[in-house]
Amino acid sequence: FAEPECNNKQRCKVYGEAEVVKLVTRASLHQGEQVVGPAVITEYSATTYVANSWSVTVDEFGNLVLEKLS
Repeated sequence: FAEPECNNKQRCKVYGEAEVVKLVTRASLHQGEQVVGPAVITEYSATTYVANSWSVTVDEFGNLVLEKLS
């Protein structure tokens, strides 16, 4: 899987902890793309947090599939 390049990194507070995360718009993700956390994926109706040691992949139906990395 290919991870899209992300030029937008911000420090944000998640669960009381401040960390630098990739900010990715949901509309910019396409089938087969993978984002490795920490990241925040934003869209009009939801925000998805991808923690460290997790990844999210866009499946063939456009769903975000979160997976724990080993």
